Amino acid sequence: MGLSTCRAWRSRQGYPSRHLGHQLVEALDGARAGSAPSVLKENGVLLRHREGDLGAPKEESTVRVLDYLSENGIDFSVMHHQLHYTAQEEAAAQHISGHRFAKTVVVRADDEYILLALPASHRIDFKLLKGVLGTDVELAAEGDLARLFPDCDVGAEPPFGSQYGLHTIVDDGLAAQERIAVRAGSHTEVVLLSYADYARLEKPQVASFTRPEA
Repeated sequence: MGLSTCRAWRSRQGYPSRHLGHQLVEALDGARAGSAPSVLKENGVLLRHREGDLGAPKEESTVRVLDYLSENGIDFSVMHHQLHYTAQEEAAAQHISGHRFAKTVVVRADDEYILLALPASHRIDFKLLKGVLGTDVELAAEGDLARLFPDCDVGAEPPFGSQYGLHTIVDDGLAAQERIAVRAGSHTEVVLLSYADYARLEKPQVASFTRPEA
């Protein structure tokens, strides 16, 4: 079932435990689960705790990502944290290496939108990317992101482009990681899973198109 399938937001009482049955509460860098920030799990029920007024986060997107992973038998963990807008800030707040935190960027190549997934510690090298795609690219506008990912907070798009009708390309630096952290559509949740499981679901193209942040 694709992420684009509309689902109603489930209340705490109505959310079946099977949707979190595959969670492994662990930190990417081997930290004990007890030290992880506010894990979204309690007796198989999603917890929703937000500090302050964060506006109207797109919670339904996170739920659909969790459903999608669970329904495909994927082991994953979910961590809740305070609001962070950049992937690098989010990785630092979670004590996750930026090499393992997937930053998503949507670009336009000719008339096609493409979702890129790269380490938060890196930036796009547009010359390399042009070599991969064979054409010049430009960053998608914020309005394009809102239209392409209507159930996501802008800038928190999950790296599952296939579920939104987009081709996905993963940088080889991210593909080399055993486990990765990804956003699930909001700026306040992070999903942890193995790269092998992610690749099995998404089947992305893998290429080299980034360089480390200065």
